[in-house]
Amino acid sequence: TRAVLANYRGYDGETVPALDRLQRHEPVDEQGRSYRGIWLVIDEFTRAQIAAAFGSLLTTLGGQRAPTLAVPTEDGGECHVPLPRDFRLIGTLNSFDRHFLNQMSEAMKRRFAFIDILPPARSQAEQEQALAIFRALLRIGESRIAGVAADEAAGVAAVEGVLEVRREESPGEPQARVRYRLEVHDDEARAALACFWRLFSAIRLYRQLGTAQAEAVYAALLTGRAIGMSWSSALDAALADTLADQLQVLTRDEQHVLLAAIEHAADPHALRERVVAILKRLPGPRQTAHLSQLKAHETADAPGIDVMNPDSLDVEQVRHLFGEDTGGPAILPPNGLFAGRLRAFASERGL
Repeated sequence: TRAVLANYRGYDGETVPALDRLQRHEPVDEQGRSYRGIWLVIDEFTRAQIAAAFGSLLTTLGGQRAPTLAVPTEDGGECHVPLPRDFRLIGTLNSFDRHFLNQMSEAMKRRFAFIDILPPARSQAEQEQALAIFRALLRIGESRIAGVAADEAAGVAAVEGVLEVRREESPGEPQARVRYRLEVHDDEARAALACFWRLFSAIRLYRQLGTAQAEAVYAALLTGRAIGMSWSSALDAALADTLADQLQVLTRDEQHVLLAAIEHAADPHALRERVVAILKRLPGPRQTAHLSQLKAHETADAPGIDVMNPDSLDVEQVRHLFGEDTGGPAILPPNGLFAGRLRAFASERGL
């Protein structure tokens, strides 16, 4: 109600403007930029019984030619305020969470257009990593951890002697863009960050995790390192604490492939043999489904993957899909906390 009324002159947050004198106004922000209207965003849209919460708003959103919003008045009645034609209500939800998604009624679904917001493409990995690390440093910087400095207004965040992220803006371009540039000054840190992103990209073959999950891992990793853990131990603990439970929903063959990617991080030939062996043990339909997931991310620079033939997965495709750890000794221990959690999930038996 407040979001709709804020589009009209004379609304002070409490008093409803006189309906016979309603006038639209153009919102202007602190930088003097004007906008067409004030919209409403509801985060975690399906966390509540949203149909019950909307009530009569369902009727307002029903597609009438001149929709109005019923607004309670001080005398116990209600007045009907016209809904601006350019007003938008945006809800965000995690479509992977089927339990909550199913709580949306068909009537509610008909009133919205659904738009998938997928994770950034692999070609944008460098920018995504820098952004995730910047946001992670903003988060842990609030704890005043020694050696960590973050200034959102200035667009700079750093871990002293280890890494630095800077925000770069280009307002002169036709479409203004904001970029983040990461500089890593420590070889061990560089190896740990590369190891994480290699594994994170492999996980995305099976589940489209967003940048927020990467941010959470980076925050835990950098905090662990700040309190004296080695890069290897900090990365292992960060993955086990923040990411492992989200992989419990993967199929067992997917979990086994990720385990193989950890165990053979530096040997794509051995990894290829292990993945093919896992695929060959699967029933035909599941084998085809798994190969189809890999094919969706294949590179055009190597022979294509035949979804009916596991042997068509060659070493170059494996190197592209799962990466290759070239940083010397394994950063992520194959028998560490994270691998142990993943191994336990893969070994679980249902009732």
